[in-house]
Amino acid sequence: MKKINIFYLNEEYQFSTEDIQRHKDNGWLGREPLTLEMLLQLQHKHNYNSDVYDFNIVKNSKIEDLDQDAITIVPIDFQSFPITEEDKTYFTLTEFGKEIDLVIKKVLELPIPNLTFLIYTSTEPYFFDANIYLSELGRKNPNIKIIVSGSGETVDHHGHYKRCFLKTKNLKKISKLWYIDRVQYFSSICQDPELNNIHLDFNKTEIPEPAKNWITSNKFLLTMRNCRTHRLLFGTMWENSKRNLSDTTYGRFYSLLQYALKGLDCSYQEYQYHIDLMTTAMKEINNDTSIPDHFKLDCYKNLLDRPHYIDMHSLNDRGIPGPWLYDLCDFVIAPGGEAYGYGYVDEKQIIPMYFKKPFLTFGCKGLYEELRKIDFKVFDDCWPINFNEEETLYDRVKGAFTVLEYLRTLDTHNWNELMEKAQVSVDFNYELITTGGFRRPSNNNFFEELISYASN
Repeated sequence: MKKINIFYLNEEYQFSTEDIQRHKDNGWLGREPLTLEMLLQLQHKHNYNSDVYDFNIVKNSKIEDLDQDAITIVPIDFQSFPITEEDKTYFTLTEFGKEIDLVIKKVLELPIPNLTFLIYTSTEPYFFDANIYLSELGRKNPNIKIIVSGSGETVDHHGHYKRCFLKTKNLKKISKLWYIDRVQYFSSICQDPELNNIHLDFNKTEIPEPAKNWITSNKFLLTMRNCRTHRLLFGTMWENSKRNLSDTTYGRFYSLLQYALKGLDCSYQEYQYHIDLMTTAMKEINNDTSIPDHFKLDCYKNLLDRPHYIDMHSLNDRGIPGPWLYDLCDFVIAPGGEAYGYGYVDEKQIIPMYFKKPFLTFGCKGLYEELRKIDFKVFDDCWPINFNEEETLYDRVKGAFTVLEYLRTLDTHNWNELMEKAQVSVDFNYELITTGGFRRPSNNNFFEELISYASN
């Protein structure tokens, strides 16, 4: 039996209730905070191997309640708000980072056995934005362990991960699909009516009024609220394909057409956010030598075309989907949350599972591999998915497009046969996500790696 202490300075978190509310008000916490044991549902022993792991939750700094022979985890969920601002040479702590640093210093003053900081984000991939700070923290405190974690990872733009992080012996990165834990908690477990519809709204069963006049059933559903490089690439391919949008319920907000976004109800910050996403995508496409020049021009033209609306007419609308939209399609095209990096799975792949639809996803590498690790079916017995193993983003997107273009050529009989075959995996995934059956392999994999590292 491997015993694990989970330690909190306060009742439920490292911060006080007043501090957490202030963090929310400041925009430092984008989502409702959850304790580690609540996020992972550790109160239910079927969610982990209880023959191997035994958890001891210690609150309010009661160090006398710690098991002295156990590893002590001090969890800090920073929800991807930057802890530091790094440049090519060094870093500066953000205001939020200063408060996290103060918490860490308080914990280090306590006589805690086998101390391991778990600095993680439950909402996004690990963004590699605090590598120097974490490396210095580890080197100053060689007798502790530091684990950082996110739902996959993005790109190490400044190189500090290789230059600093990996050279720090007591510092390690362990990935876990925290976002699936979060989506499943709020969609299937949480009873708070103000929180249980923040990812999906099961009550939206009727077609909204603006869409009733034109929307019909289609084979495919493709919605892209925000612009990302892989979405712009794929949207350009799809809109310019032989079949155009004739078999697709299609939505995208992004457009640089004059006045296209200004007419939408939105705050200045939200408007600027969308502009930044589009210009970033243009820059990445322009700098990518693997993308043919003629197709780059097609992407620029696509950005200058009109947006495509389904039911949303405000940039402030977060696009929380309901069953009505998925009832009108057979198949979901689900571009991932990140174009680059590895293994970032979020609600984009989970929503089709809840609404019992087959899906194809693409973007960063590792999407299908990470889903497989926690027992989800990825439809590789129905259509090829190895396109997402390609090294370049363009090849991954082009591969996804090629597979889907083939599926579009199927006649009614073969299409229905394929959907019937896919239904086996659809039903399996629905059961796995709604019951939380993925939690046991996800938690076991994470704690096995954590214990192995923290014990050395």
